[in-house]
Amino acid sequence: MDKARETAGIQGSKAEEKHVLECGKRKFEVCSAGWPGLSEETQLNVGEIIGLGTRKYKLVLVAEKKLQDIAFPPDPRPAGVRFQHLYAKLHPYPYERYEGKGFLRENKVDLKTC
Repeated sequence: MDKARETAGIQGSKAEEKHVLECGKRKFEVCSAGWPGLSEETQLNVGEIIGLGTRKYKLVLVAEKKLQDIAFPPDPRPAGVRFQHLYAKLHPYPYERYEGKGFLRENKVDLKTC
């Protein structure tokens, strides 16, 4: 929360819409979706009380990395193509079997003999 307040907001975000992009502005307090205007300190205090963590912390600095060391090129394929293997329908038989029906099925069923 401290670092979010110290840094500038992100262009195109809710912070820009609410006019709190500048350093030092209370972004979470103004942009809270659940309860706009709820104090940031209240949110942190309640989180600590219900066991989400503690307000005491030690900031550990890490070495900066160049963007090209951590970035990867965007995938130009549509999401449906990129992730189709994750959402593929599982069928017990390939659709090519049984004249494209995927399973053995009679064209006509005689209900009188059933």
